[in-house]
Amino acid sequence: MLQALRGTTLNASWAAGEEDRADLTVLAEDPLWVPDTEPAGLPVLLTVAAGRITRRAAEP
Repeated sequence: MLQALRGTTLNASWAAGEEDRADLTVLAEDPLWVPDTEPAGLPVLLTVAAGRITRRAAEP
């Protein structure tokens, strides 16, 4: 699972030449602790791109 997570985050930003950006995505749960079949379905709570919040989940 860690390899898949790295492939879609750190390695993808390096391949795009954007490894110096401090973008951030906050998920509802730690993807390393959910079953391997469920990480794609984790809700995104917050996304920051280029220093700005680009997505924020609605309050429950």
